[in-house]
Amino acid sequence: TQNGTLNRAGGAFNFTSGTFNANMPFVAGASGALGSSVTLASGQTLNAASTVTIDSGSTLAISGGTFNPQDNLTVNGSLTRDAFSAFLLAAGKTMTVQGGGSASFTGAFNHNTASTITVTGAGSTLSTTGALSLTGGSTTNVLNSGSLSSGTTATLAAGSNLNLDSGT
Repeated sequence: TQNGTLNRAGGAFNFTSGTFNANMPFVAGASGALGSSVTLASGQTLNAASTVTIDSGSTLAISGGTFNPQDNLTVNGSLTRDAFSAFLLAAGKTMTVQGGGSASFTGAFNHNTASTITVTGAGSTLSTTGALSLTGGSTTNVLNSGSLSSGTTATLAAGSNLNLDSGT
């Protein structure tokens, strides 16, 4: 484990294994520490203690690794998670998919923390190829022509909320 400050003078930080604790706002984009195409493979964990932004045209792909956003997450680009990876939005925090961004989950996705997911605006999507479960006091909002889809079944548990406003 290494602790300290990462000072970049251009270029991107090459994160190949272990845990990266981002204690400052994290950007997946041209100005971000890991660049505009971030992949979390097996053996890689990204813990983001501050806000996370995925810029338009950029990707954060969870492909065997773990992504733990502990603050608000804004997806203007692409967030993907394969079936062998972990994604857990912290309770009390919000993931907003907007501006034509997409959050795509291969396999089942369980929104099971008391957090909020908002999908807003034309072309903005949250999709899963498997079952979609909204549980644990979670809130999911689909607004302004945003899109929410499940590959198989969708479950809304008692105590959780699904709000639709001209979305699908």
